[in-house]
Amino acid sequence: MNEPNVAQPSSKAPINSVYPLPQQAPPLSNVNQTEPYATPGSQLQPGVAGAVYPPPPPYVISGTQPQPGTVVVTSVSSAAIVRNSCLSTPACVLCPSCHNQVITRITHSAGLLAWAICCGLVLFGCGLGCCLIPFCVDSCLDVNHFCPHCNHLIHKYKQL
Repeated sequence: MNEPNVAQPSSKAPINSVYPLPQQAPPLSNVNQTEPYATPGSQLQPGVAGAVYPPPPPYVISGTQPQPGTVVVTSVSSAAIVRNSCLSTPACVLCPSCHNQVITRITHSAGLLAWAICCGLVLFGCGLGCCLIPFCVDSCLDVNHFCPHCNHLIHKYKQL
């Protein structure tokens, strides 16, 4: 059988012809080694490795900077902050009523999801007590977050 001409790698080709040898970078003559930044009169060549550039200008917000000695006052809202990942578990929040940093006390109450599952079970023929199971499962109930100090309702997490 005739085999097609397949190029075979030759062992006679030098390795350097495929991959060039790395060359040494040219010395940087415009960089002053004693100063961390370039001086205003020095000439910098863009794209030269190791070149030192001047620092960027300061960032100014909305065109004004506070003067030295000026006190900047920021207000904190009194709304409770409940993290999304801790809506069904106690969360560390700032109570809007007593302004204390607290870990909430939670209670469960029947909500729309529990009632919807209950009605669905009745429609499927589970009306003899099995339809009451969603009211015993915490993941089907709504979660109420209360402040343990002043008993203020901070947040109500509704499952549906």
